Amino acid sequence: MQLFYKFFFMLQSRKNWKWMQMFIVSEVQHVMRVDSLESSHPIYQEVFNPDQIVEMFDDISYGKGSAIIWMMNNFLTEATFKKGLISYLKDKSFSNAETEDLWRYLDLAAHDDKSLPDDLSVSQIMNAWTRRTGFPVVTLTRDPKHNTATLTQVISGATDYY
Repeated sequence: MQLFYKFFFMLQSRKNWKWMQMFIVSEVQHVMRVDSLESSHPIYQEVFNPDQIVEMFDDISYGKGSAIIWMMNNFLTEATFKKGLISYLKDKSFSNAETEDLWRYLDLAAHDDKSLPDDLSVSQIMNAWTRRTGFPVVTLTRDPKHNTATLTQVISGATDYY
């Protein structure tokens, strides 16, 4: 979240600068390359002993984490995302929290603001991004001769080079 807000606050202070485009180029594109490697890992990982905690803070946790925060800020709308995040921080500021807690507060804000259908939850959307490696690659192929288009979606390929 820290990387996302670094760019977000710069955007607020200099509206004519292209901070979010810089975020996409410097953070999102880099982490997409890293996340497509066989050596990648999901953002969400269970911790079985305290020594594992330090190992979890890497390009995936920071870079992909900030990229999905940016994505949620966009699909929920900035106002709804902020509303859910503020409620989450107020209620959890002096206690432990889990990933599902954040999703629940964002759900409440999104359903209240009607930015998500009632039968869809933030956890349904975000668990696909946080509990798996890779990212969806969407390809649209147009056939102007037959006036058709084909849309395909696959998870990014796993390679150990880029």
